[in-house]
Amino acid sequence: MDAFLVVPQSLGISPETYTRDQFFGDMHAYIRFKTPEQSIPALLDDENRKSPLGRLRAAAADESPAAATAASQRTLAHEIRLFGCLVRARVRDRTRSLLARVHELDGTVSAPPLQVADLAAAATSLAQESARIVSAYRELRPAFVRPDLPAWLRETYTFTDEFLSLVVETNLTQLVAAFERAPALGSALAGARSALLELPRVYHINVVLQLRAIGKNAAPVLERVRVVTDRSGIRRLEEA
Repeated sequence: MDAFLVVPQSLGISPETYTRDQFFGDMHAYIRFKTPEQSIPALLDDENRKSPLGRLRAAAADESPAAATAASQRTLAHEIRLFGCLVRARVRDRTRSLLARVHELDGTVSAPPLQVADLAAAATSLAQESARIVSAYRELRPAFVRPDLPAWLRETYTFTDEFLSLVVETNLTQLVAAFERAPALGSALAGARSALLELPRVYHINVVLQLRAIGKNAAPVLERVRVVTDRSGIRRLEEA
């Protein structure tokens, strides 16, 4: 596409007063790339060459990220961010679909048992796949938090880990809340609700274990804790 700009001569703009480099330097490209369509099982598939997780695994196995060139490290950071975006999109879309089904079934006089069972199975599958994808990413931690890596690359990995936790916990909590607001569906969703609650429970147990590992120099260890997110998105621990 060609674009032609007609500038009044009275403005005094010419190649001498406003160079080509200055013109392109002042331009801003507002381009939004669409997140690729890949399911969680596809992301977990080592044979899927389009999966950023597979490429991260290959980089961690074939060559230490610390030994990679600066350009290769930037590519790894891009793969990490892309992976986070893909997981967010898939978990979000599936959660929205399940929320719509909960609302639809709860609004019926007598929800068909088979459809309720399908809903419970889909919710349980989402919880299990979310656990698998987060665990698979965290298996790469030893390769990406090494002290000889640039700080920005270590931070990219750890921030994405935290981002995945927020994505999974937020969406699964929404589903649990929707189940609790749908009494018409009865106990048919009890098993799915337990599966959805398992990830936050495991997260809190890990927090307690980390606190215990601090040792005698730390403040008294909390036996029961909860994670609170303030308006700025900062997460902190509070007594339950």
